[in-house]
Amino acid sequence: MTYPPEHKAIVNALTNGQFILYPDTHYMVVQREEVFYRDFFKATFGYDLHVRSEGYIFLSSEEAVEKDSRNFLIFLAVFCREMGIAGRDFREEFGIRRFQIEEVRQILENSSKRELIESILGENGLAKLLNDWNRRRVVEFTNAHQTQFKFTSAVNLFFEYALELADMRLKDESEFYRERETP
Repeated sequence: MTYPPEHKAIVNALTNGQFILYPDTHYMVVQREEVFYRDFFKATFGYDLHVRSEGYIFLSSEEAVEKDSRNFLIFLAVFCREMGIAGRDFREEFGIRRFQIEEVRQILENSSKRELIESILGENGLAKLLNDWNRRRVVEFTNAHQTQFKFTSAVNLFFEYALELADMRLKDESEFYRERETP
């Protein structure tokens, strides 16, 4: 069988939890061969392939329970919350802004959710979290000293997930109150 160009690199990246981002060559190959890759990942690994119009590709599985994704989501939620409290439009800033790691650290240290953040970051802290998510291509360092970063388009997946969780929580709460009102 003849595989698409860069097949091995694409499979390695995706199965190692990386996002493939537009306009990478790999993105174009997977987009062009989407049906092949959808079938390939499902049959070979049991994974679902997701090609998002926002410019990123990733794999998911019903069986995957990933603590790192949960921790990143918590970090992102607290960071966004603190930016919102400060009157900043976090969705807009995530798309265009470069963040100084020290600035982010200060925001998190001054948060009322500081203990939660400390528990998920552990002793290696924010730098380790950002390095891990840089390897997965959700954040990208923008200087050689790795003191500044920006979010890639893949961060939108975490925004989607956070909105889903919020919707589910609101639905559960409204059902709870409806059940209490019914005699």
